[in-house]
Formats: sequence, structure tokens, C-alpha cells
Amino acid sequence: MVRISRSSDGGDGGGRSADRLVPLLLLCAAGALLAAVALTSSPSPSPSSRPLLSGSVKLDEARPSSATTTESLESESAVICAEPHSAPDGGDCQALEGRPVRPEWACLSDMRSAIPAFAALYDHRPFRSNQGGTRFEHSFALWYMLRRLRPDAVIESGAFKGHGTWIVRTALPEARIISMDPNPPKSRLDGVEYLVGKDFVDFSKVDWEARGIDPDKTVVFLDDHQSAYKRAFLQNEHRFYRFLIDDNYGYLEGDAMSFKSVCEVERESLWTGKVLDDFARIEAPMTWTKHMEQVAFLKKALVTYYEFPPTASSELTRQKRYDPRYTSAPIVTDPGFFEEHLAKYNRWHNWGELTSYFHFSYVEIDPAVIGEAPSFP
Repeated sequence: MVRISRSSDGGDGGGRSADRLVPLLLLCAAGALLAAVALTSSPSPSPSSRPLLSGSVKLDEARPSSATTTESLESESAVICAEPHSAPDGGDCQALEGRPVRPEWACLSDMRSAIPAFAALYDHRPFRSNQGGTRFEHSFALWYMLRRLRPDAVIESGAFKGHGTWIVRTALPEARIISMDPNPPKSRLDGVEYLVGKDFVDFSKVDWEARGIDPDKTVVFLDDHQSAYKRAFLQNEHRFYRFLIDDNYGYLEGDAMSFKSVCEVERESLWTGKVLDDFARIEAPMTWTKHMEQVAFLKKALVTYYEFPPTASSELTRQKRYDPRYTSAPIVTDPGFFEEHLAKYNRWHNWGELTSYFHFSYVEIDPAVIGEAPSFP
């Protein structure tokens, strides 16, 4: 394209007479016609050869863009679920007595269709090994559910190396992220607000209102080995009500009292008479009667309780972390799908990626009952 500038005074720019201007215009028209013919006869340049616009960045083409993965999930969510998610007898939480209390996006077919895109993303993770932290199963759960919930802000309590923060950022590129941990992560992301190391402040002690955080637009991601029950109901004066919980250990498991453990109503004979918290540094007595008071409270406090399912069946992964009798149906049971998309995460050099399932959950509570929970020891 040729840009023709007019003179600022509105004249002809050079005082040309009309008899000189007409031939010039005819010549320009002929040149434009020849250029148009040349363009139609020449192939368009390939995307890789086109110059980048000012300020744009060329990304690794093998890496799925956030726009691509967002588009795929949005198109999936518009389709009626072909395979709704089933629950074990009693539902995800026995305390709810079979009342499912599940989000509308709890759909196995949608989750399965999202695995290939997430796997391609996961292959670009900053740490090849995140032993002791979030692995493939819980990373997928975190990424998938944040994409469905779409909060404006995410508070992450427990950063470890920084892998979970990276998952949050890839799921929600535009969200505000506040990450906190007593120890600084191994890597930091631009744009994330860190309360770590010497700047660490515990989740329960931050003045979130002063920081401009709106609970209605925020999801709290708990991965700090503290009791999620305590965090949600007894250390929550700002009344956050949407939580994603990583350390949601099964009954009498783990190092902090989980929602999953509080949900238990059947196996009184196994009750140990104590509960743990804070990486098991705190051990306190609790009677079964006191436990059942917490169970009764959950019945009125929980708006949504949803355990994201294991990525693949234990027959495929050989995982023994969870009891299938008290766990939702897995996303993948087909050996062919597993071999194509997931098997590489289950081999010796990636061992643990698909064998570290702890009932990762989305919990929504009634803000009106925060502070009314039976005390935690």
C-alpha cells in the first residue's frame, strides 16, 4: 500500500496545473492495476514468514496457547454432558447423605476431552520433577476447575517450588494471583504478588480488604498442609467461600484434618481419637461425638462439595493411594486413550505423576455460617 499525504494547506502540494495532474493520475491508476494483478497471482506468505506486529512475541508453536485451550474448553462446556460424573455410595461426602451437591461442569466426557491439551501444556512445566508437590493429577484438576470457575483473583496458600503458581497462571493468564509461603519458591512469575520468605504473612492474618480482594470474585487455593476445615470456617474473617483444596486426605490419612476426613460417618470402629494439623506437628484429642458435631455442621455449611476424580483408573496407573470404594469414578478407563495420552507420565522417569491422588476438591461454603463451626482442637 502507498500512502499519499495531502499538503497541510489544502492545496495541490506543488502548484501543478490540471493538464499535468491528469496524466499523473492515469499513471498511478495503471500502476495500481498491475500491482493488484501481481498480488492475485502470487501465493500468500506463510504464517511463519509474515512479519510480527510491533510489540508482539512469537511463541513456541509446539506449545498450546491459552487462547486455544480456552476456546476448546468453552466449546466443550456448551455441549450437553455426554457422561455425567458418578459418585460412590453416599456421594463424595458421606456427611451429605447422598446429596450430590456437584457443580454443573462435573462431566467426565468434558474432562477427558481436555486431557490432550493439558498434557501438551504440562510438558512445558518449569520443573520436570515436583516430588513432594503437585503432580499431573492434581495439576490437571487445578487447571481444569479454575478454567471453569474463572475468578478474577486466586489466593495460593502454599507455593513450594512454584509449580502450582505456574498452573494457576496458565489457567488464568489475566487473573490477579497472590502466593504465600514461609519459604521463597524456586522460581517466580512476573505479575504475581508474593508473600513469601521474610514477607510471609499467614492466610488468616492478611488484611484482604486493604489489598482490594473481593471474596465474591476470588478462589482460595489451599496447598499448605493445614486443616482446610479450620481455614474455611475458623480462620476466615473475610468470608471467602470458594476453595480449591489439594491436601484433601482420605479418612485418618495425611498430616492435617481434611474435609474428606470430616465427611466420614461410617467407620467409627477405626477412629483413633485424635486429629492432626500443620504437617502433623499438632496432634490433638477428639472424640467420635465431637467428630459427629462437625459432620452435622457440614450438612448446613456446604453449598458445593466436589472431589475431582482420579485421572485414570488404578488398573491402568497401578495407583494405591486411594480406596475406590470411597472415590469417584476415574476419568480414563480406556487402555488405548491411556497409552496415547497418559502412559508416558506413568513410567519410571515420571513415577508419581499419576500415583499421587488425594481427593483434590472444590468446596463452596455458605458465608453466613462462617465462624459457627464446632471448634477445632
